[in-house]
Amino acid sequence: MKTTVGQEMKVFLPNNICEQLSRACRIAQQILYQEGIKLTVQGVLIFINPNAQIKIVDPLNELVLDSNQIAQWLLSLKNSSESTSWQQALYKYRIPGYKTSRITHPERFASLKKGICCPNCGSCATKKQFRYTLECHCGHSEAKEKALLRTVCEYGVIRHHIPLKKKNILEFIGEEYSPGYIEALLKKYFVRLKNTYSYENKGVTYDIWFEKQKAYFASMDSRVFWNQK
Repeated sequence: MKTTVGQEMKVFLPNNICEQLSRACRIAQQILYQEGIKLTVQGVLIFINPNAQIKIVDPLNELVLDSNQIAQWLLSLKNSSESTSWQQALYKYRIPGYKTSRITHPERFASLKKGICCPNCGSCATKKQFRYTLECHCGHSEAKEKALLRTVCEYGVIRHHIPLKKKNILEFIGEEYSPGYIEALLKKYFVRLKNTYSYENKGVTYDIWFEKQKAYFASMDSRVFWNQK
């Protein structure tokens, strides 16, 4: 496979990423077929470098997007089926998360963008706060409690080698969020380590950490439609 990046450099990819994508699609399609779910799996190849100009020379069956097209494509998915049966089917085949032994050193961590990452557009910009929700500049709304917990878990994955501390989490999330509210969430959802002011860090993502409370947090999503007061 050959791609053109910008106007000066051509890159020949040593591994056929499209074949890797096609294989993943075939496996997912076979799982859905075995589960009796009539959905078609489509492969999407996304290049996230905003400075790259991607031109695919070879003909492809997969959809190819650059960074500027991601948000619009994600919005188009809202018109898709709301059935979650395919998620439940694929969940059965999930491989346990891999936990790396590599450590994010303070210098590297300091260079990372801080804030609550929008699951729709990926922005970490300040969110508009309401009583129960946060709203991104792209228009996406999310239950505040869920957004904060998700971000605490993201921090925990990045710094999986140390316990969770309120001070560090506040620095990661941003000063615009209430320290008292963050502390209340830590006390409610996380296990405090004995004789310390720190909390257990499992070093896993939100969906894995709170897997047993999935139904509860799903009901929390309804808060997005409440009056924003």
